[in-house]
Amino acid sequence: MTAASLRKGWCPGARRPMLTGDGLLVRLRLTGGVVPAPLARAVADCARRFGNGALDLSARANLQLRGVSDARFGPLTERLEALSVLDQDMDGEAVRNVVSSPLAGLDPSALVDVRPVVEALERHLAGDAALHALPAKFGFLVDDGGRFGPSDVAADVRFEARPGPNGPVFAVGLGGDRRGAVMLGACAPGAAPDVAAALARTFIALRRTGTDLPRRMAAMLAVTGAEPFRAAAEVSETPDAPVPERRPAQPLGYADLGGGMGAIGFGAPFGRWAADDLDRLAGMAERYGPGELRLTPWRAIMVPVRHERLEAEPGGAQPAVARLLRSSGFIVDPSDPRLAAAACPGAPDCASATTATRRDAALLAQAARGLAPSGVTLHVSGCPKGCARPDATNVALVGRNGLYDLIRHGRADGDPVRRGLTASEARDLIEQMGHSVE
Repeated sequence: MTAASLRKGWCPGARRPMLTGDGLLVRLRLTGGVVPAPLARAVADCARRFGNGALDLSARANLQLRGVSDARFGPLTERLEALSVLDQDMDGEAVRNVVSSPLAGLDPSALVDVRPVVEALERHLAGDAALHALPAKFGFLVDDGGRFGPSDVAADVRFEARPGPNGPVFAVGLGGDRRGAVMLGACAPGAAPDVAAALARTFIALRRTGTDLPRRMAAMLAVTGAEPFRAAAEVSETPDAPVPERRPAQPLGYADLGGGMGAIGFGAPFGRWAADDLDRLAGMAERYGPGELRLTPWRAIMVPVRHERLEAEPGGAQPAVARLLRSSGFIVDPSDPRLAAAACPGAPDCASATTATRRDAALLAQAARGLAPSGVTLHVSGCPKGCARPDATNVALVGRNGLYDLIRHGRADGDPVRRGLTASEARDLIEQMGHSVE
């Protein structure tokens, strides 16, 4: 594999797909992760008609159609344009990378409904040609401050809702998740798109001052510090009110949202869904709720439901939810060991991979859970690009010539401590690490 083929930064879209081992990968950036049931069915139909019927849900809550042939790509884009999910041009599409709270507008613990903010931010990014110079992976995040806010998701520019003296404000942070970001100050929710644009322009300008400058915010801050961005953003001081530590609520199983609403969360192993899965969830959304799916950055799909419709089922709401969870065939238990592992598609789906990462991740998941009681502890990557997870994990296994190199407490591009392991050998080592943790 050449150095050029390992270069990070290439992000596919619907206008600009990426050739992989199973054909073209076509990524749909669906604003706010809100998918009306008719659109979910239409996307499922596209996956069957123009692809191989498989879809991936990415860590940025994007849906990716797999196995699209060159001959079927043109008809697919025509269909996507008819569905109003196709950007006007590929450059505007490439920078429209915004993650937001998946239950925006439904979570009663949220401080602000971020849907209008996300829509305005995406319009600004796509419509301002000057911002199209942003690197492809440069991303934004808008957190409503509620139970399901993506506080654990890293972003280059983040807006987190907090209480202010005259109503909610957004704390503005750079590079990292809620704990690791450099905080600049605060802005009014309506000002977030303009603040984001100012920060993006500053990043672009700084990159033009030299050669080979960082493509991501955290690395840029290490070079320039935060002051150029603080001056450009013109933010106020962050409110002094203490902010309680919070982790996102588990997106799996049933969550009571109050006001007669709830949400049922479903996961698929390593984010791989089938077209038929979308059809089933769309039917559930229409039968029990307002008829929409919510995509999450944790590779789960949440279905908003109405209590009155569940109560109308035989036995009432609680047995109805239990039946839905039990019969779904999806991951619904937060203790499922497969949640301990992140894995890219691997071979044969990806041309860069030499190992069957998802098959091996399933084999390794139980051992990976022994490294920590929650969270992702293992990253199984087909190559050093580490597409499935940019953050460090307890263990990263990186495919090389059909075997794995093992990295401790690092990313897929880190330095291995062991090389040339089979999946079984890697499992034995991870089990030993788990015993030492105990």
